[in-house]
Amino acid sequence: MKYFEWEGAVTEAVAEAMAISHSDASGIVEAQPFYMQQSWGKGMDVQMTAAKVMEAAQVDAEERARTPAPKQERMLFGDEADAHAFWKDREWKTYAVDLVQGRGKKEKVVRTMYVRARTGHGAATCAEENDWSRNPKPRYVARLAGPRELGCTPSASKEQHNEPSAHR
Repeated sequence: MKYFEWEGAVTEAVAEAMAISHSDASGIVEAQPFYMQQSWGKGMDVQMTAAKVMEAAQVDAEERARTPAPKQERMLFGDEADAHAFWKDREWKTYAVDLVQGRGKKEKVVRTMYVRARTGHGAATCAEENDWSRNPKPRYVARLAGPRELGCTPSASKEQHNEPSAHR
């Protein structure tokens, strides 16, 4: 038996055992090239290989279910990173909602509204409902407001307060 014939027989065995279509079984078999090559090299029969492939596919499916797909994230700098760190544990957050007009290179922030809300979408909706000067209608883009943007300044550390001043 040649490899392609054996692979076809393994695919049929997977389809029968799982009661699925040939194309679905083919996808499962093709997703396990290591086990297919290992089984062929060891001279394993079709049924044993099909069982091994199905077991590996089940383990892969369980692993994917346990580990959520990573969300694409962007890097945060300065005030924005501080904002995410500060607001992460709070239910109500302060959002800076930028009113943006134009598209592409002509895009500009016309104004910024500060809104307290639970989510960025809620903040953008609130800003839209309370913006009375829509000429022409802008887009509402919410982001967490950072401490410097809200007027906060870093406080002196405890060590600086305890040191005697040379200016006295």
